[in-house]
Amino acid sequence: LLRLVNNLSAAPLISQTEPLETKNVELVAWLTELMHCAQPLVAHAGVRLTLRCSLTAHVAAIHPSYLERLLWNLLSNAVKYTPSGGEVTVTLRAAAGQVLLTVADSGVGIPPEQQAHLFDGYLEKLRMPPPPQGLGLGLPLCQAIARGHGGRLLLQSGPEAAGSALHQTVLREPPFAYGGGFHPVLLGLADALPYTAFTRKNLD
Repeated sequence: LLRLVNNLSAAPLISQTEPLETKNVELVAWLTELMHCAQPLVAHAGVRLTLRCSLTAHVAAIHPSYLERLLWNLLSNAVKYTPSGGEVTVTLRAAAGQVLLTVADSGVGIPPEQQAHLFDGYLEKLRMPPPPQGLGLGLPLCQAIARGHGGRLLLQSGPEAAGSALHQTVLREPPFAYGGGFHPVLLGLADALPYTAFTRKNLD
């Protein structure tokens, strides 16, 4: 519910066409810190979380809070559909003036009939995913954030992919900010975690 409210607060971004305001950020350290925060939470779901990055450092112009939102949405989806004992892998690469951030999972993948409307299913009630999957806003938001960085969000799912892989070239924090005491990482991954993640005081 917390993540749903957070996504609803950022929903206007989906129709925004202007580029996001960005600043130079060292991506390797930024992503490593986010992965460090997510690791113990993902472990609650029985899923391994791995970061693959051969870069020692790489500076790019990003909107940190929105790109963080994109990563939490993709990680949450990956963890939610990966069975216990599976693996979610985040990869950061840079080439030809672009940065590629990949979130891949070892889950069952996305049926072909759902892939065509993966980014617009929220527009029609009959295409919306059934409860408790939410309103289908997560991936459209990710697509808008990627577009706001001058990039794009790509999907690969099927026999050639281990589960589903969502890629986005690197591409304002929404006004809503939950102040109830939950760790922001816990909030971002809320709908993919078992209840035990919320009862551990050391994860507050």
